[in-house]
Amino acid sequence: MGKRLREFTRLILDQQKPVPCTNQPDVFDLDLYWKPSDHSVRQIAISTAKEMCSRCPVKNECLDVALAEKIDVMIWGGLTPAERETLLVAAQRKRARIQN
Repeated sequence: MGKRLREFTRLILDQQKPVPCTNQPDVFDLDLYWKPSDHSVRQIAISTAKEMCSRCPVKNECLDVALAEKIDVMIWGGLTPAERETLLVAAQRKRARIQN
């Protein structure tokens, strides 16, 4: 576990208000909802998790950790793994343009 992830875990545990993922962690685990025949169930899980993230007091910190640690599972900071990958690729391209 990386340093940022450890710090984030401490932040969650220190929260005065519970964060959604501590109350219903299964909603954020997309692997539980991945069956080719159940695409609609997966979409409902994604929508539910994103809605919960939208009200989370540590959403931005959560996304920062997921990007820094390159976490490629579950919903983190309101984004799916594919959405986070898109952000990382865009940031890498931007850095490359700036350096050239």
